[in-house]
Amino acid sequence: RVMLEVNAICSPGGIILDPFVGGCSTGAAAMRAGYRFVGFELTSDYYRVACEVMSAEASESTPEDLAAGQRSLFSEAV
Repeated sequence: RVMLEVNAICSPGGIILDPFVGGCSTGAAAMRAGYRFVGFELTSDYYRVACEVMSAEASESTPEDLAAGQRSLFSEAV
């Protein structure tokens, strides 16, 4: 739902700022949609979760996929 509003107001490839990252669902959605993401989190537990989420998101997509706003359907091991 939030990404629908973001798509309406943010330029393609724009930067999404989330000052309260938490579980990083906004960051993951931004990456999938082809946006760049900047987030802040003060709580160390949520920071670790956010790092794991963003690492997993980045490892599942190639830079070209991220730039195009698409994720890979198949790993190279197939």
